[in-house]
Amino acid sequence: MSNKIKVDLGNNSYNISLIEDFKASVVKFASSTESQCMLITQEEIFNLYKSSFNELSDLANVNVFLINQGEEAKSFESISSIVNDMASKHFDRSSLVFAVGGGVVGDVAGFAASIFMRGIKYIQYPTTLLAMVDSSIGGKTGINLQSGKNLVGRIYQPLLLKLIQIFYQLCPKEK
Repeated sequence: MSNKIKVDLGNNSYNISLIEDFKASVVKFASSTESQCMLITQEEIFNLYKSSFNELSDLANVNVFLINQGEEAKSFESISSIVNDMASKHFDRSSLVFAVGGGVVGDVAGFAASIFMRGIKYIQYPTTLLAMVDSSIGGKTGINLQSGKNLVGRIYQPLLLKLIQIFYQLCPKEK
């Protein structure tokens, strides 16, 4: 039995697969390009897997970017910080974004990837059950306004969706 499921969307199709180690996956994709890559996550997740994130940030083309916890991260300020950081580090159309986190991380990273240079590729590594079954599937990306949740966004499909086996087996509870 295959560990891949194809989300068939014509030109926007992508695979969902179960993997053992997100670090090895990020290394594989980062080494496939000479362009800069950005791994977006949150401090809580970073601290759980600090050694893996530190090893990834030692790679010449991988930049780790931490966003705030919770819905406050889904803001124009977060997006502005991310895309300005990308521009200052000379990201280009071959750059990759890795979203390692729950729904908030996926929304912010996917939205930033969708608007930088009119769209660069990103890969989702959901770390919560809700992100695995809902927010990471279907290409929903976006940020909040004072008037409400997810009022600014895009439908922007990831290049791939990688379910990390350890998170699949031991999903932290949603907050």
